[in-house]
Amino acid sequence: MTAQLAGGSWAAKRWRKWQPRVLAARRWPSVLLYYTGLRVSELAALRFTDVRERRLEDGSAAGMAVINGKGNKTREVGIPRKLWAELQEYRQAHYADKAGLVLGGWTRHTLYNRIRELARLADVELQRGHASPHCFRHGHATDVLQQHPELLIEVSQQLGHSSVAMTQRVYTHLLRNQTSADVLEDQCDQG
Repeated sequence: MTAQLAGGSWAAKRWRKWQPRVLAARRWPSVLLYYTGLRVSELAALRFTDVRERRLEDGSAAGMAVINGKGNKTREVGIPRKLWAELQEYRQAHYADKAGLVLGGWTRHTLYNRIRELARLADVELQRGHASPHCFRHGHATDVLQQHPELLIEVSQQLGHSSVAMTQRVYTHLLRNQTSADVLEDQCDQG
């Protein structure tokens, strides 16, 4: 699109001004859903006042979000170091209202539509024929547990599940066909 608007036209100037915000707005929902495991309603309601910095053991900064989740339960959700830095840049560049909604007022329905649009633009083949924000939540838990099954309790807490047994029922099927020898072989391949 930038190439089409390469001249000095009013439209080209508007696009160059808004392009970073449009691209960031398209990217942020999927990135935040995947890396935090939030529910779509939790992300839609997330305010900048709900997020804060946390210090890691190595002294670097990462983020923490206080989420008022399902059943009116409050939990803390970690935001990875790199994502935290990007979120701070995004906030400073695009939002003068530092207490506002992280996604600028997007609703659950807007998020569903944006995720479907991104899947279509990326030409992603989907198992059930549609994309949803929940795919990213499921992907978060699946990817963490496939790499680190010992983090079951932490994943359960991050997702806000009412019990570890629920998380176990939903996600342990991923590991059932894998033996301890398979896990050790994977570690040997990495080392």
